[in-house]
Amino acid sequence: VKDGIPEGDVYATTTVTKPDRQDGPKKTIPGFNLTSENSDKKQATKPQDTQAPTITATATSSSVAVGQDLKIHIVAKDDVKVKDINTIDALTGANLLQATDLTSGRASVSKTTDTDQEQVLDLTIKNMQPKEVGTYTLTFTVTDSAGNTGTAKLTITVKPDAPTVTPQDNGSVDVTP
Repeated sequence: VKDGIPEGDVYATTTVTKPDRQDGPKKTIPGFNLTSENSDKKQATKPQDTQAPTITATATSSSVAVGQDLKIHIVAKDDVKVKDINTIDALTGANLLQATDLTSGRASVSKTTDTDQEQVLDLTIKNMQPKEVGTYTLTFTVTDSAGNTGTAKLTITVKPDAPTVTPQDNGSVDVTP
């Protein structure tokens, strides 16, 4: 049953259809429609979900330099239904990004798998900024349809861009941050 059996009274009905069929150029064998009566009603209950969901978060690299993109891969699973993953809250809660960074489109999330039992997300933050240099612990939380939660922590370091060293003809060097 698509999306599961709803809670409450349920019953079954069976329908069989056989279309008309040609038996030669002038003979038609008639088809039929047969529908059963409703079965006795039964009380359906929600599946019991006592198992907490799981979540993993991995980065392409645990450190990223200013000017580079940060890419995080998130996998959330549950035995019944994954309801919510707090990707944006994890970024703003760790003070890695601010609301203006999110509205400008620097952060994007794409789902590569989206089923009741599993969601796989790829999170990208474009062009890390000098103001973001530092170490951040991101806490991703998944919530299932019963309210159970699971968490994953990921530590990310944003490093300053490497300086450019340019040798000069007089033997000195110019260093540009």
